[in-house]
Amino acid sequence: MFEHSRPLILDPIAHHPKDVRSIRSSNLRGTLKELAQLDGAFIFDDSGVLVAGCRYLDAKASDIELRMGLGSRHLAAASISKVTHTIAMVVSESAVVRIFEGAYKIPLRDL
Repeated sequence: MFEHSRPLILDPIAHHPKDVRSIRSSNLRGTLKELAQLDGAFIFDDSGVLVAGCRYLDAKASDIELRMGLGSRHLAAASISKVTHTIAMVVSESAVVRIFEGAYKIPLRDL
């Protein structure tokens, strides 16, 4: 994932203990909420630990088609998902959460 992204600013997550970066940490939600206002992507490892924040995603998948109304944030998530074979989540400006896997929106529901 790091080969397809770069930092937008100095990483505010760097050097914090692993236990406070875990998705299971009660304090992480507030941290993510504040950092999300800065812009950029968050990268989690397979165990749910936040490994980087405020990243610019740079994965080119030119054959991705998104429905009208989905913008660059969704295209970046779909592209990184396809190129890296990972799951990407996007929170739209209207607070709708969309999940992409392999460049396709997972047909569950908007969260």
